[in-house]
Amino acid sequence: MKPNIHPKTYQVIFQDVNSGYRFLSRSTKTSDETAEWEDGKTYPVIKVEV
Repeated sequence: MKPNIHPKTYQVIFQDVNSGYRFLSRSTKTSDETAEWEDGKTYPVIKVEV
C-alpha cells in the first residue's frame, strides 16, 4: 500500500435518533458532540436516522 493516501479514522459512537441505540465503531467522520462510552472514555457522537 502507498503511504499517506488513506484518510485518518477515529473511534466514534453512532446513535440512532429514533431508538437511542448506540454502537462504537471507526469512521472518517467526527463530531463536536461527545458522550461517555461504557469503557469510561469520551468519544464523538454521530447521530443518524435509521
